[in-house]
Amino acid sequence: MLQTLFSVARVHGTEVRLIPVAVPAHWNGRVLKGGPDAAALLEAQADRGRRLGHLPLA
Repeated sequence: MLQTLFSVARVHGTEVRLIPVAVPAHWNGRVLKGGPDAAALLEAQADRGRRLGHLPLA
């Protein structure tokens, strides 16, 4: 997903920035603090047999 955003931004001459923000006290969702948690989530989001960040072939 992020690779697609970065690629589209580059094509259109703009950029994408990721800025971490504080999580509100009422947030009940998942919070990633980096390290193994973030890596596990990113790995799970990649298609089987395709490295993270590589777009699928048409």
